[in-house]
Order: sequence, then structure tokens, then C-alpha cells
Amino acid sequence: MNLSITHSLEVLPAEVLDFVDKIHTFFGFPQRNANLLKLQKENNFDVLLLRKYIKTQWLSLSNSLTRLLQIWDSLKLYMTNIMPQNNHVQQKMKGFQSLMENDLLKLKLQFLSFVVNKINEFSIKLQNQAFNLEVLSLEMEICFRSIFQLVSKPENYETSLNELVKFNWLNQEIRRENFMDEESFTKTLITLISLLFDY
Repeated sequence: MNLSITHSLEVLPAEVLDFVDKIHTFFGFPQRNANLLKLQKENNFDVLLLRKYIKTQWLSLSNSLTRLLQIWDSLKLYMTNIMPQNNHVQQKMKGFQSLMENDLLKLKLQFLSFVVNKINEFSIKLQNQAFNLEVLSLEMEICFRSIFQLVSKPENYETSLNELVKFNWLNQEIRRENFMDEESFTKTLITLISLLFDY
């Protein structure tokens, strides 16, 4: 499973994980964290710092994304309200500010967070000593279907898992027949996100 997740993360749009890496690197300084905490207190935000994403521990991505989205508004405010003396740092902050104004980037992060959290839940169940192997197949299907229904056309929801795994998903025609178009996917995603993310 670790190998499949690692491969999946490699094919994500570079901007998503690049943003996650860069914002964590930016807040790798105690003074910046102190300024963030102060700003959060002064503006009645949750007083929380980022959680580090460690590339070699893909499960850390779940906690990292959840926290990043949880403190998104305070991070945006930080980028506009804190005025560093260093021109290089100012340019970095302007770059972050521009990226964080992009609703599509946030939507991509929320989608990734949803998918990674689903896989994380399944992985935790697998690691549980008391996990009943008889329900493994059912748990795998629940995990797969919860993700598949985000991208699939509604008429394909009931297609059997045995049939779905036989498809050549690299074939563009198969994708067109089974996946939602971009507009439908975006609408579905916005609906789901509004239900799942209340911050």
C-alpha cells in the first residue's frame, strides 16, 4: 500500500505538494511560528501551528493537510499582515499570498486531504491487531468506492469492483466513459468539501 500511495503522490500536480513543502519550509523558523501564534491569538483563530509532512512517511500527509486547511485563514492573514525587513522573504510571502488566493489550489488540497484520510483510515484498520481479515474485502471496497464516487459518473457507481479493476484506466476512452467531466467533478467536489470542511 505504501508503494501505491507513493506512486499516486508522484503523479499529483506538482503545485500541490510543492506548495505543502514550501509553506512548511517557510514556517521552519521559530520567530515565524511565534508571529503566527500571536496573530492567531489577536484575531481569535485556533492557536495552532503546521504539522510537518515527512515525504518518507506518507501517513504524515493526512495530519499535515488537515492542519494546513484548519489554519488556512490565519496563514493567509499572516502573509498579508506580517511585514518582514528582508526583501527575499517579502517576495516569498507575496508568492504564498497569491497562491492562497487561488480557490482551485485550496480545492485540490481539500480533495487530496479527503482521499488521503480515507486511505489512512483503511491503513489504520489493517494495522489493528484485532482487525478481522474476513471483512478485509468489504473494507477495501468501501475505501475504493468512497474515492471512486468522487470522480465517477453516477451511472457507474454500482459497477462491480471485479469489473472496474479489469479496465485499462490509462486508456483515454475508458476514462471519458467512466469519469465525470471537469465541470461536474468540480461541482461534486465543492458540494462534498462544503459538507466535510467547516473551516
